[in-house]
Amino acid sequence: MKSVGIDIGSFSIKIAEVEASGKNAGAILAFHEHTINPDPRADRQLEIVEILRNIATQYDKASTRFVVGIPQQDISARLKAFPFKERPKILKSLPFELEDDIPLDPDDTIFEAKICEILGEGAQVLAMACPAESVSATLERFRDGGIDPDVVTAEALALANCFERWDLPPPQLPASARLTAAHDTTDGGDEKTLRAPQPPAEGRLVLSIGHTRTLLLAYREGTLIAARSILWGGVEVADALARTFSVPYVEAVRILQKKSFILMSSVGATRDQIVLSTAVSKEVDTLVREVRLTVLDLKTEFNVHFTGVDLLGGTSQIQNLVAYLTQSLEIPANLYRQFQHHKLIRAEPSAATEAISAVAIGLAIEGIKKPRNPAANFRKAEFALQNKSLQETIERWRPMLVTVGIAYLLFNIFAFSRDWISDDLVTASDDAVAAQATALGLKRKSASGLETHIRDLNKQIQARRTLAKLDSYVTALDVLKSLAKELPVGLNVSGVKFAMDIKRLNIDNDLGFIEGRVSNQAQVDTVKAALESISVPKSVKAGTPTSPRPGAVPFAFEFKLNRTPQ
Repeated sequence: MKSVGIDIGSFSIKIAEVEASGKNAGAILAFHEHTINPDPRADRQLEIVEILRNIATQYDKASTRFVVGIPQQDISARLKAFPFKERPKILKSLPFELEDDIPLDPDDTIFEAKICEILGEGAQVLAMACPAESVSATLERFRDGGIDPDVVTAEALALANCFERWDLPPPQLPASARLTAAHDTTDGGDEKTLRAPQPPAEGRLVLSIGHTRTLLLAYREGTLIAARSILWGGVEVADALARTFSVPYVEAVRILQKKSFILMSSVGATRDQIVLSTAVSKEVDTLVREVRLTVLDLKTEFNVHFTGVDLLGGTSQIQNLVAYLTQSLEIPANLYRQFQHHKLIRAEPSAATEAISAVAIGLAIEGIKKPRNPAANFRKAEFALQNKSLQETIERWRPMLVTVGIAYLLFNIFAFSRDWISDDLVTASDDAVAAQATALGLKRKSASGLETHIRDLNKQIQARRTLAKLDSYVTALDVLKSLAKELPVGLNVSGVKFAMDIKRLNIDNDLGFIEGRVSNQAQVDTVKAALESISVPKSVKAGTPTSPRPGAVPFAFEFKLNRTPQ
């Protein structure tokens, strides 16, 4: 089974293929990118639909799982602690746990959860809520493109697959592992002592900087604790470049992709280089400000100290952006080498592919996850995936089924009409038979009586025909007469007068046998020639004489006759 992740971004559509069977499950088979026209005047939605239709024709739907993501800005995520760890119980409890935390109507919301870690008999869960209309809009977009996704997940969880051991169950920790403070009490419940807070845990940030938005993931000791969407991306930098250099937006996008940079020092730089660097850095400062606020919020809520930032996304390729973020955030930042995280890569790797493919690869991985660490799928409730194979079979055979149904209906109409007409014909024929039987004076005025009468007449006709054949029947005497006519009796044959002594003549149906004696061998040949003239051609065969006589030549012949010549 092949799992295909499709990431629709603002600048391009990324497709990743991951193998889902065998020892190499999780191997990245291929990666493709389809660029979307950046011109604001272009019909982007129509272009996206055309690209999706082209993608749909390249895969066998029966052996392919399609996985797509919902933008993180459409999903509300909260880290929640549950006193139990069973996933079905957690999913049932989500609407009540998130009721006071999200501004959504539970009846119009789809809930999902990712178990981040097991704490004793409980669990830390990243609970997510997504408006049903967002799920519906995502499914509608892909169905317009000829694709019915098997899994609809969150972009943040897809990106997390590039940082976690998704093939293993959630890590298990002691129940007290996440306590920051605790109170000892007496039997009466009065507070006795207060423990000192635990030191901050180490954490890392992940920034996937796209064209219009930045996806932020926060990890605490390797466990995902938060997912945020920041309204900032490469489009802000492109707009700044377009304003600064008075160039069209499309040209500014090309500059962003090929020539953008941030100068860490203006020494030796030209005026144009300084202007370009200033335009880029001013826009990046907006991202820095948003990230700082998020970091402060996460430090307060989760008691975590971030020690590093991993960068991904197309905009992360701006030259010196890593150093600039390290300097501005005061946290070491590095480009994340995600291909080192995967077991096997058959696609051709490159730095650009590594930067932009993380979400698409993570989506594809969601399609091959095992039940011990299942995928988060918003296709549930009214959006639940139906039996795909049955639907495809019905769609494939729909014309044939319609044809068979119409044929079956017409056959029933024909059968009913024929039965009705047959009943009328049977009644009419019975009346006609009775009339004919009366005219013939028969006692039984029914079809069986008339059949008996006809059968008797046919027997009489057959007897007459048999008697007529006997009139021309060839008897044994006729055979003897014909033979005598053919033989030269009384004439000289080979100097001797022909005389034949017939000892036995036997005619049995169409088979004849004659035995006798003549004067010499030439006369035997004469007898054979005579037999051939009255027999069926090539049917005369020599037999064995039984009574030789001195001074005479015996003969015996078998032959076949036509007793009823026409």
